[in-house]
This record gives sequence, structure tokens and C-alpha cells, in this order.
Amino acid sequence: MTDDPIRKELDELKEDLARLREDIAGLTDAVKGVADERVNDAKGKATDSAREAWEDVGRRLDELAGQGREAVDQVGQQVSEHPAGGLMAAFGIGFVIARLGSLALAPALGARLLGVAAASLPALLRQRP
Repeated sequence: MTDDPIRKELDELKEDLARLREDIAGLTDAVKGVADERVNDAKGKATDSAREAWEDVGRRLDELAGQGREAVDQVGQQVSEHPAGGLMAAFGIGFVIARLGSLALAPALGARLLGVAAASLPALLRQRP
């Protein structure tokens, strides 16, 4: 007779433990779901920040390229007005830009300066007696 209440209590305890295991499994899944959502949110924010930074870099490079083109145009104007000095300046600037060849814009600017210098050669040669 004493075994029956003890056995009944043990069975109830086993059932409680089984429910506790199910509850813990449910909580684990819920925590995992929340963690996954937060990770995905963080990834999205990081991606957005990286995209904005990359777009900012692109805008700044465009601005620098525009400034470089303006400088080359000014040098071209100076070369046409003063061929000898302009030719030396164009070659000097072209040399500096060639030394900075690791920049993406350097080859294009260097080529434009050399083109300006080459275009000024006939004017320079016409000035000589």
C-alpha cells in the first residue's frame, strides 16, 4: 500500500519533468528566434551603413575627378597662353601624377596632361625664330 502513493508521486514527478523539458525546449526555440532576428537586423543595418559609406566614397571620387579635370583644363589654357612654361609645367605635373600611379584617376589625368603638352608643342615651335 505504501508503494502505491510513492509510485503515484514518482509518476507525477516524471510527468512534471517531461513538461519541464518541453517548456525548456520551447524557451530555447523562442530565444533562438529572437537572437536570429537581432542578428538579421544587425546585418541589415551593417549592410546599409556600408552601402551609404560606399556611395559617399563614390560621390567624393566624382568630386575629386571633376576638380582634377578642371585643373587639367586650366593647365591646358595656361599652356596655350604660355607654351614654353606650360609645356614644362605639364610635363612636371604629369611626372608627379605618374608617380602617384596607384590612384585610380592618375592615369587618366596624366594622359590628359600629356595630351595638352603635345598639343602645345606646335605653338612652342612656331614661337622659335
